[in-house]
Amino acid sequence: MLLSRFAVVGRSARAATAAARFHTAAVRAGASQFTMPALSPTMTEGGIARWEKKEGDSYSAGDLLLQIETDKAQMDVEAQDDGILVKILAPEGAQNVAVNSPIAIIAEEGDDLAGIDIA
Repeated sequence: MLLSRFAVVGRSARAATAAARFHTAAVRAGASQFTMPALSPTMTEGGIARWEKKEGDSYSAGDLLLQIETDKAQMDVEAQDDGILVKILAPEGAQNVAVNSPIAIIAEEGDDLAGIDIA
């Protein structure tokens, strides 16, 4: 039995269509946090040496976004996907930034950022 990509077993077609609309709207509605990556298994914090992109700049997968300093090295962080650097939360020179803490707000091209509070 073949199912369409919107078919949901045990739900009506109307519910599946509503779920598809909700999913599409959620993806296009806003930005997400870019967090401090763990560049090694033992890394717990790092510093922002330099941002290569400025707020409002778009970037492509593979572009250099920033350089992070650890106690052992300075490493480049490349973009995994295309996007826009909406806001930098951890400026250049920031030290002791915990792994997984937000360092920037990013979005995809075409995302609606009008209703999002970015402090």
